[in-house]
Amino acid sequence: RTRIRVAGERSDDALHPQRAPLDTPENIHASLADLDADTRTLVFLHVLRDNLGRDGLHTFFFMGVARHAPAIGDALETAGLKREHDLFTLALAMFGPDYPVDEDRRVAFFSYSSLDTPMNDFDERMLEIAQSFQEAAKSYHDNPTALHLRAMNMLYEGLKEKGALMLIPS
Repeated sequence: RTRIRVAGERSDDALHPQRAPLDTPENIHASLADLDADTRTLVFLHVLRDNLGRDGLHTFFFMGVARHAPAIGDALETAGLKREHDLFTLALAMFGPDYPVDEDRRVAFFSYSSLDTPMNDFDERMLEIAQSFQEAAKSYHDNPTALHLRAMNMLYEGLKEKGALMLIPS
């Protein structure tokens, strides 16, 4: 896993993306408060990558990490990933005007939680959006250099403003 670390920060605070599935939105936002906006965006994009690419959008929203979905949607918009942001926003809207960060409230929308339970209309629509999201992301999947360049550009912009030192994997 990638470790995001800013010079001068304690090593136990460097694992924001790995802590996200376990932490509340308030705690994650508090732990990211000292980071610049671009780095916070990268952290949420990393959370999405770790939990969406592996499980799909339907499962992402079913799991606990989806409590961070509003912040992830904002990160997609900030990163300029318009197609992905639009689809993610469409998925968020399926939960109604007040997105349920509480896992029990969110899971109640789904019926396809086991193989012997038929899907409901919500599941079907979410799976359609998930497929569209996966297709939109293929431009980065088939071209990891494009995603890497986008991330590096965001890092550059953040460092340019703050003048900080950041260690990143090659």
